Amino acid sequence: MWRTLLTFLTLFTFSLCNTNIFNEKNNITRKDPSFPFTGEMFTGFIVIDNTTQANLYYHLYAFNQTETSTQAPLIIWLEGGPGCSSAFGNYVQFGPVTIDKDNSSNFHFGNNPFTWNQYAHILYIDQPTGTGFSQANGLNVSSTVQSSKHFQTFLARFYQLFPEMMKHPLYLVGESYAGKYIPVYTHDLLNNATFTSQVTIKGIAIGDGWSDPIRQMPTYGSFGYVAGMIDGRNRDNLRLQEVQGVLNILKGDYYDATNISNSLLAELTALAGGVSNWNYREFDESDDPYADWLSTKEAQDFLGVPYQDYEDCSQDISDDFYGDNTQSVAHLYPELFERLPVLIYTGQDDENVDYEGTINYINALNWKDIKNFRNSQRTVWKLSNGTKAGLVKGYGNLTFLLLFKCGHLVPADQPRSAFEMIYNFLHNIPFF
Repeated sequence: MWRTLLTFLTLFTFSLCNTNIFNEKNNITRKDPSFPFTGEMFTGFIVIDNTTQANLYYHLYAFNQTETSTQAPLIIWLEGGPGCSSAFGNYVQFGPVTIDKDNSSNFHFGNNPFTWNQYAHILYIDQPTGTGFSQANGLNVSSTVQSSKHFQTFLARFYQLFPEMMKHPLYLVGESYAGKYIPVYTHDLLNNATFTSQVTIKGIAIGDGWSDPIRQMPTYGSFGYVAGMIDGRNRDNLRLQEVQGVLNILKGDYYDATNISNSLLAELTALAGGVSNWNYREFDESDDPYADWLSTKEAQDFLGVPYQDYEDCSQDISDDFYGDNTQSVAHLYPELFERLPVLIYTGQDDENVDYEGTINYINALNWKDIKNFRNSQRTVWKLSNGTKAGLVKGYGNLTFLLLFKCGHLVPADQPRSAFEMIYNFLHNIPFF
């Protein structure tokens, strides 16, 4: 195992000598008795560039409060943004521990009854470098292709630090901009024979994913109109901007196309009275107890993080990815459908990456079975208690699930639905 793993490592630019004070592997198991997770738990910073010593921060929870050697799937969670920390998925959506703050600004931990950790080991990564606790050290990352190389370097070292994890089937799961990360990262890993000889990728799941902007951007106006957020005049004005955005993409002017895309979302949100662009039925809330906690020295000492300013989402990374934002990765999906199960899910009330744009790009894929998918029957998906939770259709390895009463952040809005959704996916239980 070690010889083949080291062969895998030689394929990447990597250094075992981390001259910074950022430790690669911190065992924080039961380090803080008030943190209600008794299984093995690790954090660390893995270097992904020799010259700058830029790194990626991770937080690993062993399956169901056991040990990392326990046989179970490994879920790697990738947050979107680009430039948003995976801490949101960790502490708000489906991690084992929740964080709250009372009126006296005291933090309190709780157990999440719908944590995916009941089914799998979970690895949260702050990426691209410069996101969350990860340190870029001057390394500029401006594309998904570039960050994919860093992700492979990270995994090479991660599996050397945790060789017992190599036997666990791997699932890549994420939301939002992970609609770009995951297809590219998975494509690159599947085409790395050394990696696939050691680790088995069993499937990918993408929630409310931004994958094909040329087909997703032109639906802001129509979604807003049908949802009752704007009137026909507003819709037609937005449509003119959408056309210009598509023309820019066709010309390869991705920077201006991104400007238009961001402007469309901001304008739609404002016209609807300042609703949340994550869920048009709600308004944004500014209180993020987990982010406040991560900013404290006590939290960072516990997590093994040298004290630093914590920023939940990096505007610098978002700006750096401007030219990447409106480029499509949809062409990668057909190959992925042929090689492993793919779950694409979306919240019914998501204004940011809406249902119409998602189904539009799926239906336009150059996939040999796309006609079979289009002609497949859409059925109601029910939870184990009989509750109607969504509508689902699919064919072959592709499952497309629309979830009721939730927006861009499905596990936060409908934790039980997301809990049962991921159970079915990991256990290969058909949705349709």
